[in-house]
Amino acid sequence: MQNKLNSLEKMNSNLHAFSPLAVLDRGYAIVQNSSGQAIKNSQEINKGEIVTTRLSSGSFESEIASIKHDK
Repeated sequence: MQNKLNSLEKMNSNLHAFSPLAVLDRGYAIVQNSSGQAIKNSQEINKGEIVTTRLSSGSFESEIASIKHDK
């Protein structure tokens, strides 16, 4: 029974480590467009667009002032 409990605790720990919320706890953020979709590429947004940035604790909105595309 103890082996099963240890295995379950290890799986739970692994699940938490890969949770999107755990990633936010490490200082990352998720930036979303007005539809709530995560922005993965600077070409997915336009100047003047309002985006929402989700942090580990809370969120805020920003207006895109300029866009820089990687080469």
